[in-house]
Amino acid sequence: NLAALSYQGHNLKGVAANFSAYQLSCLADRIDQAAKNGQVEEAAQLLVEVDHAVERLHQATTELFTRENTPSDASL
Repeated sequence: NLAALSYQGHNLKGVAANFSAYQLSCLADRIDQAAKNGQVEEAAQLLVEVDHAVERLHQATTELFTRENTPSDASL
């Protein structure tokens, strides 16, 4: 359903931008546009790219939170 894909792409674009995840936001915008233009194959490829971008974002945030919650030598 391209209308639903466009709607979800638009929502993801905004949420990702709120978290400064600009690469993900850009991909979501491209999905929104592809769905609106009936470009099913383009949208499908972009979904794969979104999956990879989400994985990279997850890894980066996990590393950030791990680093911030690890006591430094200065606090010992």
